[in-house]
Amino acid sequence: MASPLFGGIDVPTSTNGTIGNVVNEVAASAVGTIQSQTTKLTGALQEKLFNTLGPKLGSGLQTTTQNSWYSKGAARNDPHLHIDWTVEMPGGFPPEYIESVQAPVLEFGAGGGVFRGGQFIYIPEQGDIGTLSLTFYEDNVFTASQFLTSWRNSVSLNGVFNYPSAYKKTIRVHALDATGALVCTFDYHGCWPQKSQGSYNFGSDSTERTHITQEFPVDYMSITFPGQVDSPDPFGFSNLANFLSGAPIATLSSAARGLAGQLSSTIAGAVSF
Repeated sequence: MASPLFGGIDVPTSTNGTIGNVVNEVAASAVGTIQSQTTKLTGALQEKLFNTLGPKLGSGLQTTTQNSWYSKGAARNDPHLHIDWTVEMPGGFPPEYIESVQAPVLEFGAGGGVFRGGQFIYIPEQGDIGTLSLTFYEDNVFTASQFLTSWRNSVSLNGVFNYPSAYKKTIRVHALDATGALVCTFDYHGCWPQKSQGSYNFGSDSTERTHITQEFPVDYMSITFPGQVDSPDPFGFSNLANFLSGAPIATLSSAARGLAGQLSSTIAGAVSF
């Protein structure tokens, strides 16, 4: 029987007469009613959500449990954690001295656009990778500083600049899974230490530790995935690398390299003394 005293919750009419048993039965009935109403409300909200978003997001979104957001989300692989990574530095510098990495990717400029058909059409004009930023742990014997100073001295010393081949190096950033297995590699080619941020902020008002954030310009980069290096693009895009590996392009590239080699030899012979 529903009782106004308990907000419409069914109160048992048959008890053994003790206050404790009455309270227990009322509590059990209340919990059952709340759970039932919660289930109904959740189902109604879920159905409303799917019926509203389904037509907008495509036929793959259905109201059935097996095709719901929950089941689809649960079927995904585990998320990648930003703590699962390592770095390969030139000269065998220990990767545990790298505390964080800001790994850039190729970006395209779209320019001002071309006006066609009553609207602007944008096409890529140039690509730029920017700078690779690494934050170094600095110990009490300045191991990171010794490494970076040695690298900077290979770029220029006392106003004399070295050949690029002597100081431009490759830095490799590896993304790992939770077991330490490789899932992705970022190769940054042509890196050299350009400028540091927040280095050597000495003071007498704090005991904060010293760290170095170093930026490295990048000439070009590549991203590779294990098992997919030589396979077709899994998402159906036309990979430019496959096009450039065609016979006509390869022949042209080989001829261009041969011409460049001959030109380099001619120039070297002309300036030798």
